[in-house]
Amino acid sequence: GWSALGVAVERAAPEMRSEDVCDTFDAISKLEVALSASGWNAVAAAAERTAPDMNAREVTHTLQGFVNLPAAAAVMPSSGWSALGAAAERTARTMRRKDAINTLHTIQLLPAAEAAMSVTGWSALGQAAERTALGRGGVAADASSGDASVAERSKEEKALERGSGKNGSSGSSGS
Repeated sequence: GWSALGVAVERAAPEMRSEDVCDTFDAISKLEVALSASGWNAVAAAAERTAPDMNAREVTHTLQGFVNLPAAAAVMPSSGWSALGAAAERTARTMRRKDAINTLHTIQLLPAAEAAMSVTGWSALGQAAERTALGRGGVAADASSGDASVAERSKEEKALERGSGKNGSSGSSGS
């Protein structure tokens, strides 16, 4: 049952993309999946490895997953928390109101993540929360318009990523 799923998660972790990491954290935080110590290490390593490719939603949900999965948080190295902090900083300008608020709150619940956040990262998240609370910032300011805002936010994120040289791939080559 659940232990077989845990083994499958551990086996798949090295090949996960950022969306896979986010979805895996979401799923295992809702189910009673049994992961071994090496399984938690593999999932934490996948989060660290994919953080540079995460979009705003993925950053938020992955951080929330760490809050809900203390075993994963316990094995995340400081370099992993720094990578997630950098991802939060990088994606802050595209965060919807809910993501900005949840990311700020979640980081404060994870002492290691909080310690790894840079001053610039805190500032970017604070600006995102302020921008969205005041209704400024276009798509990011409107978290309540449903699927249309998600589609527009996706377009906005992709455009921003193209502008920064990202192409949406994980950057790793198959072996």
